[in-house]
Amino acid sequence: MQTMDNYAKTQFSCSNEEEIQAMYQFICGECYLYIDSLLTCDEKDAKKDAASIVEVITGFFEMLSEWLKIVPVLTDYLPYMKKYSYLYLVCPDAAIVNLYKSFIPTVDLIFGLTARSSDFMSTSSAILMASNTLPLPKMKKFYQVSEY
Repeated sequence: MQTMDNYAKTQFSCSNEEEIQAMYQFICGECYLYIDSLLTCDEKDAKKDAASIVEVITGFFEMLSEWLKIVPVLTDYLPYMKKYSYLYLVCPDAAIVNLYKSFIPTVDLIFGLTARSSDFMSTSSAILMASNTLPLPKMKKFYQVSEY
């Protein structure tokens, strides 16, 4: 998805409250719902849409890896976020930190840790693996591969 690439490339930069709201609306709403809908489709759709599913999941993990690179620098905002629970609405850095609330449930979806996606992952993950659409060299940075 184009917007996931944009947020990853710009390191989630937001310059005003409207951009913060747009980022939140995309990541917490559109991105989560889109991945949820892809991972709850039936087996016929999984075969047909395997390339799209893999592309979206890969894009999500690229966005997540960029977030993981920049969030440690922003942890100074945590005490303030605890005191002012809506700080993420007006402070771009606090908004970036607060994205964990969306990333964690989305990762749960992708790994089949939710009731909605567990059926799909148990029946269709083999379809995705066998579809020859997995960009394994590109995805290698997301997992350790031991070579024998």
